[in-house]
Amino acid sequence: MDEREEERRLFKTASELQAAISTVLFSNTDPSQLRLANEWITAFLASPIGWSVSLYLAFPPQGCDLGLQPEVRFFSLNLLLSKVRTDWLNIPPTDAREIYEVLLRQLSLNCHSPVVASRLCIVVGAVAPIAGVDTCYELVTSVIEVQESSLMEFSLLDLSLKIDLLTALAEETLHRGRTLSWMVRDFMQDSCPQVLAYLNDLATSCNQNEVLGKMFTCFERWIPAGVVLSELYTDYGMLFAALVEALNTPNESVFQPAVWALSELVSQVDVLPGREAAILALMKSLLAQKWKYDAATGGNGKSENGGVSIYARGLCLLLSEIASIEAGLVCRSGVDGGRILEWLVDASGGGGGLGLEGALMAVEAWPRLAAILVEKRGHIQPSTFMAAAQAILQAAKYPSSFESWDDVALEEDLFFRFRTNVAEGALKAIFKELNGTLLSVILEMLNGASFWQDAEVCLYVASSISQEVIAAARLQNQTAVSFLNVLYARVLKLSNETSNSFTQNERIVETSVYFLKSYSEWTATDVNFLQHSLHYVMNNFRVSAVRLEASHAFKELCHKAASLLSTMCSIDALIASCEAALSVPVMDVPKDEEIQVQVAVVQGIASVLAVLPPADAERGLVRLVSSAAANIKEIAAVGKGNGHITTYILESALNVISAAVDYSFRDSEQLPSALHLLQEIWPALEILKVSWAANGVVAAALCDLWGTIASKVGIYFVDVLPGVIAAASSTFKLHKVAAPLSCLSKVVNLMALKHIPEVEHCLTTMLLDVTSMLQYLDSVMDEIETRSQAGNISNLTQTQEDPPDGDLESSLSMMYELGCSFLQHFPVLIYSSVAFSHIFSSAAGAVKRKDPDVAVVAANFLHKSFQARHNVPQEFLTQLDQLVISNGGSLVEAILRRLAVSDVVESLKEALADVLYGLCTNYPMLTKEALVSSLSAPDFPGRGGFKLDGDKELFVLAAMKQPPHPRLRFQDLMRVFSGVCQMIISTEALHSY
Repeated sequence: MDEREEERRLFKTASELQAAISTVLFSNTDPSQLRLANEWITAFLASPIGWSVSLYLAFPPQGCDLGLQPEVRFFSLNLLLSKVRTDWLNIPPTDAREIYEVLLRQLSLNCHSPVVASRLCIVVGAVAPIAGVDTCYELVTSVIEVQESSLMEFSLLDLSLKIDLLTALAEETLHRGRTLSWMVRDFMQDSCPQVLAYLNDLATSCNQNEVLGKMFTCFERWIPAGVVLSELYTDYGMLFAALVEALNTPNESVFQPAVWALSELVSQVDVLPGREAAILALMKSLLAQKWKYDAATGGNGKSENGGVSIYARGLCLLLSEIASIEAGLVCRSGVDGGRILEWLVDASGGGGGLGLEGALMAVEAWPRLAAILVEKRGHIQPSTFMAAAQAILQAAKYPSSFESWDDVALEEDLFFRFRTNVAEGALKAIFKELNGTLLSVILEMLNGASFWQDAEVCLYVASSISQEVIAAARLQNQTAVSFLNVLYARVLKLSNETSNSFTQNERIVETSVYFLKSYSEWTATDVNFLQHSLHYVMNNFRVSAVRLEASHAFKELCHKAASLLSTMCSIDALIASCEAALSVPVMDVPKDEEIQVQVAVVQGIASVLAVLPPADAERGLVRLVSSAAANIKEIAAVGKGNGHITTYILESALNVISAAVDYSFRDSEQLPSALHLLQEIWPALEILKVSWAANGVVAAALCDLWGTIASKVGIYFVDVLPGVIAAASSTFKLHKVAAPLSCLSKVVNLMALKHIPEVEHCLTTMLLDVTSMLQYLDSVMDEIETRSQAGNISNLTQTQEDPPDGDLESSLSMMYELGCSFLQHFPVLIYSSVAFSHIFSSAAGAVKRKDPDVAVVAANFLHKSFQARHNVPQEFLTQLDQLVISNGGSLVEAILRRLAVSDVVESLKEALADVLYGLCTNYPMLTKEALVSSLSAPDFPGRGGFKLDGDKELFVLAAMKQPPHPRLRFQDLMRVFSGVCQMIISTEALHSY
């Protein structure tokens, strides 16, 4: 294609792109046109010509009538940026270099358009690391190699763009999570001092707000390259001073990035000598600005848009970070430390006009402060913790005007997040400090309560510290005992002191129910409390907003007090009372919630049945599930059914039977009370497994029931197990849900108790059958994760001819659990089956999955694969050895890469460490080679911590130590490895292994 033809092609496609962009940006056309334009742009972005056309429209030739509007060119640059970020692996460094040079030339030509120039800087910063370390070096050098005396010769626009370039480079290399060349990452660390020196010089010579704001943002983006607070304070004093001084600025665009940067520095691990002096200096500056927080408290510090004060929020963030991270230093900082604690108390109560947003930040510091040894607390006194508790009570209280969440500005999610995630932990820590004194304050507040909100928050606090109060009461702590007696009397209306505040609002009724659930263990020791508690929660079965919580409280009360209940009343009376309470029509309760209510009540009653004599238990069980059993038989008699109502009735009935069998079971040699009931309904279940097989909800509920039967009374049903195995296998293949796999896993566990060749043959066939679906599950999960990365999973089901009915993560996890059951009970059977290859290969890939729950179960299967090899003859291990030879290297690499990043939960770290331990101890040569290869890979994400070859060798020697480390010691080694990769632990720690 000659140049003219190429120009015409570019112009034509760029015109189409501009039309689509204009439709999105400027047109008020109908939604269908907007959708078509978006679809065209999405398809264009995925095409190979996306690069050249985006560049063409962003920077059209002179005289071209395209790209005349800055908004269109900005949009084109955004498309180019998206292309760089999503398709960077397919860009050779030479091509990236060409794009970089084109963009850099355009930067000097487009300074007149700040919108375009600023976005262009970001694209340059994204392309440079792909082009390689030399390009990054060139970019940084072009910015920072300016003589100090000439810094101010640049216009503000020049300075602004230079800072934008540095910011973009840091954003793309240190924050985007791309696996870039280790040389680029090393370069960022090596060049960080030069960048800091440049910003430090700039801080001394420039006081323009626009530049300062961008400078602070740039600095904050460079922090992960190795910046710590102590070095900033000692080596770059002018920059530190500028950040601290920014706390006093009236300009939000300068204040906010300074706060973010300082907050990041305070929260980082830093043990160098200058840190304490820096924190003390920051505390003084923070206290000097408290007037802004106080002004916001008085309503004078609102932002222009009417929201909370930017200044109050930022100051509160720094206050909370310092008090939490440097709790010990605050405690021994004399007057300033005392002022910080006073401020923290106010913020914990929602001061500064911040409400729960500020309290969420501040309250997190109190458990840290309570953990400081008493002799090291300095000026902090019990009165400080008492003030904190009272502040938390105020913050956790419903608004005085509350009627519904629609009527108040407070967000429901924020309110309960504060209560559950933050306040509860702080209250537990404070109770350990104050003990009975806190209980006395709660009672005083309760006695003086004039509104339901005051009484409700007292019950909430009491529920939050229930385990601690029960422990004290058991030790005959009279304050705790009296506290409980008063609260029970108020909630259950056992005294004349009970006020109407306890019945004014559904919210306090709900919290009262939760209180009784939290203290069910204590209730079980007192007949009077138990009787009135059951009456209270059953009465609230009639309240739609409280119905589900009341059913769970009923379940807990029955479970904890089963023995006492069995002597208090007849089981018939208990069942009749529940039936009467549940029979009252309740509006606006979703069907799935109603099933949960029924199941919870049945579980509670069945817990009591479990302690009754066998004859009474069987009679009570029949009474308890008579309606559910009748519904099952009636629907089965009709044959094939459909419709939401029938599905709901059948699902509910099956779940009720399953709950009754599960909770009424006693671990004894006596004939199970549920046996005759199950034998009676079994013919109906046989019909349902055929006639309702196509209904995923009913089929899953049926599998849940089969699983419960297998785990509780399965030994009496071995003759029907082949049919159950076949039906569960078919259900899984049809609906891809987890329930049938859970059922099959329980059948496998059951058959470990009794050797039946026919059933074991069925299990072998089943294993091949269900694992044949693994390729499908993995492919759909891959697509989900790919679309999730792109921010679009809405079209997933449109691409699947047979979309799954349920949660694929749960199905995959349960597949690995099924494999674990086979490894535990039938290792020879699974090792000799091709199904083992399917599960092993899938699990080896799943350790990289984003969902940590899936990755943990997959890792557990791999670990047990190595454990079980010691329980079978050598001839059955050929397949395992071949799989390790094929997958071992990539598995080691995947484990190391996942351990090297910071977002791995502890349970996954332990599971991954166990897999690597199995590889090290069983396949040492292969594993050692893979360890060395992975650590030496150019794009290994942990290279920042393992720069020296000697450190890599040290880790490999520690991992491959002979004789091997004990398993828990090896897990500790992997935690150290993870910390070294993230540069929060020194490689010196490896010497102890």
